[in-house]
Amino acid sequence: MHLQLLYDAYTDLGYNAILGWDLGRANFLLTSFYVAGFNDKNTALDKALEVSKRIQKTFKSWDEYNRSYMYGYLYWSKEDPKDNSSKYVERQGFISKLKEDTKSPFQVKWDTKLEKDWK
Repeated sequence: MHLQLLYDAYTDLGYNAILGWDLGRANFLLTSFYVAGFNDKNTALDKALEVSKRIQKTFKSWDEYNRSYMYGYLYWSKEDPKDNSSKYVERQGFISKLKEDTKSPFQVKWDTKLEKDWK
């Protein structure tokens, strides 16, 4: 199943097949490091902006980024995507709800200019 996942992901997104997970995880870790006191707010924000710009440059849309994120999650978690009780299925549900929510970050245009607005 693991090799089939990698093949499907590569066929869908090429070399960026699971990069969405890695970049999303990088932003999560930057937030966690800040909360834990390992870095300051400006460092966390500056680095998260760099990662977010890379995400935006690498993927064409929220949908493409989310597909890559979920392929990467499956690769990392080794879950069965057909198991309705899996965290994978739960995450897919969260993404679906966020796509429909008018106040979701997914409503922000993908090509919005990302820039620093903190000191």
